[in-house]
Amino acid sequence: MVQTHTLLNAKKARKGNFAFLLSVLKDHASEPAIKRLDEILSLLVDAEWHRREHLEYLDRCDATHIKGGVPAFLDLHKRSKESERAYYQTLELLNIKLSRYRWEATLRGDIDGFRSEIAPAYRKGKWGYSGRGESWDFTELWKYSEYTESHLAQRDQLLTHVKEPQPSWESMESFMVASLLKAVNEGDISRFRRCLDCHKWFYAIRGHQHFCGDTCRRRHEAQSPAFKEKRALYMRETYRPREKRKDERAKRQAARVLSEKSKKVGK
Repeated sequence: MVQTHTLLNAKKARKGNFAFLLSVLKDHASEPAIKRLDEILSLLVDAEWHRREHLEYLDRCDATHIKGGVPAFLDLHKRSKESERAYYQTLELLNIKLSRYRWEATLRGDIDGFRSEIAPAYRKGKWGYSGRGESWDFTELWKYSEYTESHLAQRDQLLTHVKEPQPSWESMESFMVASLLKAVNEGDISRFRRCLDCHKWFYAIRGHQHFCGDTCRRRHEAQSPAFKEKRALYMRETYRPREKRKDERAKRQAARVLSEKSKKVGK
């Protein structure tokens, strides 16, 4: 029990580390920078899903006895190859997406998992000369993406203190993407999930979680055929008969009160 609570508290602590990121994805989904962040998170989750699916098929192929014989084995082998191909294709697409940032991030992996490697991009063609003197300026390396047009103006404002710059999501984009890559390396990326009801991102504390909260879970369950059938049975056999008995009891009580009043008036 102590160990269970310790692990649960650790997962809750890690969820807290991503609270800001999740709130940004929820409340600012229309911002271009957040759309890119959402796309990268979706691809990371897809890559992990394809990897796990591939491992599952491999385990089923390695079973000593496969129900269905050779046709079943060939089908599992085909699905395994499809999952493997989808996994590596997703990693390749992620590397293309990550090439836009002012550091070099590369995802490498095999069926045992994938990791990110982040290194500063020192090449001039990668992120360019700062324009302020003879040397290269590395101060903004983590703050701005390569295609953020306003980063030089914002930096000048910071350096000269002429005007307090307005925060922009582009200026935080690299930080947030880096935090997702850190989650990959710590084995937490599979805990980022979309709620099956509201379709917003959340961090799952337990492995079986598919909803961001009880409200979404109850609303989603209320739409299932099994729930509707159970609800109809409850209404037909329990609720309506009970309400009918209550109405009849109320009518009898009202009639009795009226009768007693009539008797008193007659006296």
